[in-house]
Amino acid sequence: MARTQGPYGRELLGLDLKVHQHHDDGLVGRSGRVVDETRETLLLSDDQGGFRVTKRPGTFEVTFLDGERKLLTGSRLAFRPQDRVKRGA
Repeated sequence: MARTQGPYGRELLGLDLKVHQHHDDGLVGRSGRVVDETRETLLLSDDQGGFRVTKRPGTFEVTFLDGERKLLTGSRLAFRPQDRVKRGA
């Protein structure tokens, strides 16, 4: 039986992401394309060059390639990208 992969187990590189909620109020509402990911941060490219945002504590609106939009909790994203995708978190 095939296991479907939830939104936390999908690759984020190349996707559009908007900071929905974050402890740094200056980041709320900013958006960009994910160009790099570490265990604790996301690097987004935008019109002003780019910015790095910590995954915790934050909530992010991600637009997947099929157009689906999901709110993802940063603490559930806070794994090394390859581990998160492998786990299908």
